[in-house]
Amino acid sequence: MAQIHAREIGAAEGDLVHQLLMKSFGARSSAEQRFIVQQPRPRPSLNLKTRDRVFQDGWYDKKDWLCGSQGRKALFCWPCLLFRPGISRSWTVTGYTNMHSILSDSRKHIKSNSHMESYKIWKTFDLHERVDVQLSRARREEINRHNEEVRQNREMLKTIIEAALYLSKQELAFRGNDESNTSLNRGNYRELLECFSKFDSVFERRLHRKLAEDERSHLSVFTGVSPEIQNDLIDCINSVIDDQVRREIMDCTFISIQADETTDVSTKEQLSIILRFDRKGEIVERFIKFANVSSDRTALAISDIIRDLLNGFGE
Repeated sequence: MAQIHAREIGAAEGDLVHQLLMKSFGARSSAEQRFIVQQPRPRPSLNLKTRDRVFQDGWYDKKDWLCGSQGRKALFCWPCLLFRPGISRSWTVTGYTNMHSILSDSRKHIKSNSHMESYKIWKTFDLHERVDVQLSRARREEINRHNEEVRQNREMLKTIIEAALYLSKQELAFRGNDESNTSLNRGNYRELLECFSKFDSVFERRLHRKLAEDERSHLSVFTGVSPEIQNDLIDCINSVIDDQVRREIMDCTFISIQADETTDVSTKEQLSIILRFDRKGEIVERFIKFANVSSDRTALAISDIIRDLLNGFGE
């Protein structure tokens, strides 16, 4: 088998993409082709920026077809460069440099017939590799992509939980009267997340549904801004608080209940319920809930509410 040296297949600093543009993959011997396919994709760190978006080295991990050229200072599609050169000029000839539209353009590219055919040829080029090994590797890559998506969702969730906790602590309303994209004030929750996004570019892209590095168009991007998510967060926080209060009650010796009626802004009668108990010699109070008693404010109805509440705390 002919030996291929870095000087032959690479330009200065071993730029394999640059050399393939000078001499195409199809014009090389079978030994050269096999050697090139066995090499890792060229993954140089490129200084590319378009408007507010810059190139990230992590895209190489999420897009297993993506490669780059330091000499051309551009991105290329590795399988298309090898097996379909010239079909998509921006990905195989001139190189791709528009970082502002890379997410949408890459999604469009991987759905093209030429890319899918090139990708299939690339993955099955080495006939010495068994099909089960290829499938196993593809499965591992899919699991890795899924795990990365889960990790990013968890990081996103940490931030929006902090926003929910802050608004709850400050007793501020979550929702706004107009939460459309053209609104100048979309409510405290949305505006607080917008503030957070100014200091975290990844969070900003996920918040605005710009992050599509998964390459799987059928997967939606978790943003955490829907009314359902807001309500779920409040319910989860409430459950955590209830569990903490329940543990404190189990350790106390004495407990009393304070209940009083008040009218909210919608003129509905609400029953405010507070538990008062001792905790290691210290008297503490814990607000539990508001209960709507507009329809029935009799002593029997109120006692039933209090009894159900205590049953929920295991009494």
